[in-house]
Amino acid sequence: MTAKAMVGTAFNPGFRSCHPRKASALPWFCLSLLAASISLRAASTFYVDSDWSGTQSGTATQPWKYLSSSAWSSINRALGSGNVTVYFSAREASADTDDVYDTNGDGAQDGIDLSQRTTSSGVLTLDGNSKYNTSDSSPNWVTYSGNSKSRVRYLTAQNSSHVKYSNITLHGLHVATSDAHKQIAIAGDNWIVENCVCEHTSTGSDGPGVYLVPTSDSAHEGSSAYTARCTNIVIRNNIIHDSYGEAMYIGGGGVMDGTAAAGYPSHSNVTIEGNTIYNAGSRGAQGDGIDVKGGIENLTIRANEIYNINSTAGVRAIVVQGQMSGASQTTVIERNRIHDCTGIEDAAIAVVDSWGIPQGVTVRNNVINKVNAVGIKVYDSQDTAGIYNNTVSSCGQVGIQAYPAVSVMNNLVFGNNGGGSQVSLGSGSSCDYNAYSGSWGYSPLGGSSLSLSATDLNNTFTSASTGDLTLKSGSPVVGKAKVLSGFSNDVMNNPRGTAWDIGGYQHASGTGTGSQPPRPPANLRVVAP
Repeated sequence: MTAKAMVGTAFNPGFRSCHPRKASALPWFCLSLLAASISLRAASTFYVDSDWSGTQSGTATQPWKYLSSSAWSSINRALGSGNVTVYFSAREASADTDDVYDTNGDGAQDGIDLSQRTTSSGVLTLDGNSKYNTSDSSPNWVTYSGNSKSRVRYLTAQNSSHVKYSNITLHGLHVATSDAHKQIAIAGDNWIVENCVCEHTSTGSDGPGVYLVPTSDSAHEGSSAYTARCTNIVIRNNIIHDSYGEAMYIGGGGVMDGTAAAGYPSHSNVTIEGNTIYNAGSRGAQGDGIDVKGGIENLTIRANEIYNINSTAGVRAIVVQGQMSGASQTTVIERNRIHDCTGIEDAAIAVVDSWGIPQGVTVRNNVINKVNAVGIKVYDSQDTAGIYNNTVSSCGQVGIQAYPAVSVMNNLVFGNNGGGSQVSLGSGSSCDYNAYSGSWGYSPLGGSSLSLSATDLNNTFTSASTGDLTLKSGSPVVGKAKVLSGFSNDVMNNPRGTAWDIGGYQHASGTGTGSQPPRPPANLRVVAP
């Protein structure tokens, strides 16, 4: 029996050599099988510190200087039998500053080509924040909990052969792109990009930032280096700022002409959550916050904060495209906070139909404040889009606009459009349980909707002038919303309980805390040296 066969049967209760009646006679045999299984399946760990100049084997005492071809050979061999984690030193040994991933000793950060991975099995994790080497002369790795990160120029799996490189996790890296690369280019299944800081430096000359490679080719406005359909993509808890082009570009299908090259069906199961995005497009080109292309199935954009989207190119904080007629699509845009944007072209959240008509769209629990254009805009939909429990204020145009019939419930919409109509909705839209200032702008507005006077507004918010739109005790909107199905929380993920409040926030008098997290300064900028 081969070792592999033995491992495959070691945990089978019916495996005769390990039968309970014979266990006392042959305990060494069962133990040896267990040890063989653990040995063959154990995860592998490697280390990288570009300041090390001694013998390199990838171990903690002899780390690699960078991911050379021999290092990749070791990684690929290890991936054949299990998961692999590569720790990059998070900080310098002598100072709590970013350690630079440097392949040639010039002191500038270099990129990582993830297409060097040749083994499809096993999860490859590149970790730039969890450990650091305390000594450049006698390596000693310890756990790290600070803010420094291994600084790299870019990470890419995009390739002209259209091959997917799957099962990759990028954790805690500082991606400072100083040339014409994307910050991170994703092409494969089962990717996680988390806890990274991503930016283009002042010398960045192309983009975008975090990039899911399109399934459409360049003739269909995708890419000549397109990828096959990918699934299970998670982009979470990153800071993405000062990008060349879009901060985040979720490529998909393109111009629809019925050919396979248009890229439909496109990617599926894409989750974008907990990211902070600001100064998109400040290095050049068009700076959407999150730009999602056509045909994405099961898309969730959740709990992101997007601000200072001020590009003169005309942009959106969040924009999503549609799907082919009759195809399946579910898009949830929820719990995002968008504020202080002066460069919005049409809407902070735009559901558009340039590449396919959207389907299955729900926009809920978002808070939008101080935007120069519309708050939420729906151009078209194959079915009835739901717009629920959003707070939209201080927009230069109407708070909510839709050309098709939509369902608008539990929204708090005030101070938009220069004090004029707060919404502009397509014929057949259903509205109720909304609260608004001035005039609503659509009839019928519903028998349970509330018109708020100036006094009502003063009694509603903690500090509207400073952007704190949490609710005061006794606010007229507390307990006045309709309980809906499909979700039960507010923008801060507080439970709404059995008595819902109108708008994005649930007040503390209910079951939630009603708190708002600290907001980073509007002029915050993380710039790589």
